[in-house]
Amino acid sequence: MPLSPELYSQAQQWIDKDPDQATAEKLQGFLKDEDEAALQQAFGERLAFGTAGLRGLLGVGPGNMNRLLIREATAGLGRFLLDKRPSSKEPSVVIAYDGRHGSKDFATDATGVLTALGIPVRLYQSEAPTPLGAFAVKELGTAAGIVVTASHNPPQYNGYKVYQAGGTQINTPVDGQIAAQIGEVAASSKAPDCLSLEEAKQKGLLSYLTPSMLQTYTDKVLEYFSASTSSASSEQLKQRDALRIAYTPLHGVGAPIAELLFKSAGFSNTWTVPEQRSPDPDFSTVKFPNPEEEGAMDLVHALADDKEAHIAIANDPDADRLSVSARTRDGKIKQLTGDQIGTILGDELMRRAKCDKASNWSLSTIVSSRMLARLAQLDGSKHRETLTGFKWLGGEARRLIVEQGQNFLFAYEEALGYMVSPLVWDKDGLSALLLLSLLAADLHAAGGQTLWTRLEEIHRRTGLSVTFPRTIRLAPGASGSAIMKKLRANLPSTLAGQQIVLVDDLLTHPPYDASKSDGGIPKNDVIRFYIGQKSDEALSKEEIKLTLPRIIIRPSGTEPKVKIYCESRIETLKEGEQYDEKMEKLRRELEILADGFVELCQ
Repeated sequence: MPLSPELYSQAQQWIDKDPDQATAEKLQGFLKDEDEAALQQAFGERLAFGTAGLRGLLGVGPGNMNRLLIREATAGLGRFLLDKRPSSKEPSVVIAYDGRHGSKDFATDATGVLTALGIPVRLYQSEAPTPLGAFAVKELGTAAGIVVTASHNPPQYNGYKVYQAGGTQINTPVDGQIAAQIGEVAASSKAPDCLSLEEAKQKGLLSYLTPSMLQTYTDKVLEYFSASTSSASSEQLKQRDALRIAYTPLHGVGAPIAELLFKSAGFSNTWTVPEQRSPDPDFSTVKFPNPEEEGAMDLVHALADDKEAHIAIANDPDADRLSVSARTRDGKIKQLTGDQIGTILGDELMRRAKCDKASNWSLSTIVSSRMLARLAQLDGSKHRETLTGFKWLGGEARRLIVEQGQNFLFAYEEALGYMVSPLVWDKDGLSALLLLSLLAADLHAAGGQTLWTRLEEIHRRTGLSVTFPRTIRLAPGASGSAIMKKLRANLPSTLAGQQIVLVDDLLTHPPYDASKSDGGIPKNDVIRFYIGQKSDEALSKEEIKLTLPRIIIRPSGTEPKVKIYCESRIETLKEGEQYDEKMEKLRRELEILADGFVELCQ
């Protein structure tokens, strides 16, 4: 069957505008071969611009990541900035990029389009971690920032992340306003104007962010934690010298700054996995460049064993996430979960806080462990939940400081994202790397304690908690939203012989209103179940939410799957109970509940 005239016309128009000869020729090949499947994938649906900006497969047409798509998106962003600028202020934009396929070209195209609109650009001179993009927006006071990255996605992907003035990720309604401008640009038969880097420089619209910006970031992180060698005591330096650290950037861009932080803080016994130190867009030694994935930390664990390291740290390829492994009592290196790391970091920052506890805030997402809330309760500080993602956490943290005069301590999400300072309003795996290393050195000096013994101490003081996720993969074409609708139509009252004590359906919450900051969780397609015995119904709502087993069900917005986030009853150890045995008992009980909800959702 011949191609439809409409599909043929769409493809030809794209070829006419495409600045990339390689993708234009590929598209011409699809037309010549009348490859309808490939053309439908490329033109069936435009890659949507949302709160995460853009992210998708590298390929041709508006349904994939390519140079024309980037130029159109940037032209839309530029028009938005020009429309929104104060009359007396010229907008400027920071641009950073990682080591993925196409990232440098995309950053160059974005620079050319913005400068063609007369908007000055501060472009990183070479690859830079995502946190450095957010940091530069805040540090330089620019109107926006772009980071070209797909974070920990497979090598076939790339992305385009946008920050707004102040350095937070864009959120509703800004994303929709930019998307509308992009739509108008894309409807034109003419591609956006684009200057070369040389032309932009000659016009005085392009300046480069050199290694001095990396040094500024490093200096400020060291100062925030009083961690530089010049501010450390001789005893502290001795402790840091005694800690042995294995590190990997997982073929990403984190190594130069991570190594500079280690050196500047006095950690002299550090080793980086040589096969994974330099940027490699194919991530050659791992199946999936995400520290959460099985096998991703194998090489850094092997290096840790070879060097007898006390901890092993991994950043993801754009260094905004972090994972850490530490020695257990039997001497084996074992990876901590995102919730466990978040609990340890939150506890450490509460211990370090010197200001009025009543004005100190920590934040976590609705699918993260409740341990941070319990720690804040014991500490006398405050805690708040947000929806999933640092577009919510970063915005709330900045609002607490800038608009409400409060003190921000810490924010995290269970997917290995941590914000340990107000220097970057986004997850930052590099500043978190330094704080974890400082803590590990202190613990090692205190009789050979580890991150695992610190976690146990926190559990004994606050309550034991077990968390894990489950994923239900649906058949192609199936919808996670349909599963949620089915679940709401027949909500369970009991499960596995236990009572559903409380159901919190976020779809019944008020919608998000950017003008309000009351701390409430806005409307979202999420259900939270709290399970217990009949007697637990007598507990207060706050006690139920902070104590009983909790199951959270949320559909994926991009894939045919439903995610289930599970947390056990949070209990203190009773006399005669063993810590490891109690943790295993809580895990087994939680697995029974999780299995029940998986069955309900299928």
